[in-house]
Amino acid sequence: MEKLLAILLVCFSILLVGCVNTDITLDIDKKGNMTMAMKLLTNNYVTENITQEDLQKVKEEYKADSIEKINEDNQSGYLLNKDLGNIKDLVSRGNKDIKDSKFINISEEKSLIYNTYDVTLNMKEALIGEMTEEDLSILSFIGNSASMNLHMTTPFKLVESNATSTFEEKDGRTTYSWDYTLNTLDNIHVKFNVPNFSNIIIIAGGVGVIAICGFIFIRKRKNKEV
Repeated sequence: MEKLLAILLVCFSILLVGCVNTDITLDIDKKGNMTMAMKLLTNNYVTENITQEDLQKVKEEYKADSIEKINEDNQSGYLLNKDLGNIKDLVSRGNKDIKDSKFINISEEKSLIYNTYDVTLNMKEALIGEMTEEDLSILSFIGNSASMNLHMTTPFKLVESNATSTFEEKDGRTTYSWDYTLNTLDNIHVKFNVPNFSNIIIIAGGVGVIAICGFIFIRKRKNKEV
């Protein structure tokens, strides 16, 4: 999560140079594996000056799996892809760095079957909080011409979110989108349930034992009746 926030900060600094569109997608498959794709598009003049060496530096800095130049809708830029591991590992580690970050608020509510996580990414504070008056003036001037769109595709439905739109994918997953300009930027809030696998195993084991005992009891009664 902190790496994603760092990338957002870089995107924001680039957005301040003019009309730039940033699109970031977090994709979680049905096994919990996470990948991130960041697309940054601007005018051709800016990207013509991006060398392969520049791209390689960005790739190394964020330990991306791949980075490439792209062209889309009369704009050009680059697409960065990164494997973020499995969401189960992220949750099981507790991720101290995330909890200690002043830009990320996360709370956990434990229950028998599910643990509920409430997460807020303080976008406005992270990206605008320490700007000077001059920076804010520039932001006000170009804010509506620069977009920052974030998407999260998940195999589970969120309990709560402030997404600006949602879309049901053909594979059964749901995509939540937060589509902003710099002038409409807002914090991102999600709330989701994660199965408490240890408790589920215990409960399933208990139910299994009860079922077996019940089956044995019924068979013994039938044998006695015979």
